[in-house]
Amino acid sequence: MCGEKITLSLPAATLLAIDRYQKAHGLDGREDVIEMAIALLREQEREADIGDDFEDNDDDLDVALEMGHGVDHNDDKW
Repeated sequence: MCGEKITLSLPAATLLAIDRYQKAHGLDGREDVIEMAIALLREQEREADIGDDFEDNDDDLDVALEMGHGVDHNDDKW
C-alpha cells in the first residue's frame, strides 16, 4: 500500500496485541492491523452519525403523523 510514512510510539502491550492480531489473522504487517482498526473506528462514527439522523427524524415523523401528514384517512386500512 502506498501512503504517507508516520512514526508512532505505542506502549509495549499495544504492540504485543497488534503483533498477535497480525499473526493470528495472517496479515502482512502492523500497518494492516492499524488500518483495519481505523476503518472500524470510521465505520462506528458513520453508524453513530446515521443513528443520530434517525433520532432527529423520529421527532419530525411523530409530529407529521400526529398532524395527519402522510395518512390517507379515506384508506380502509386507516
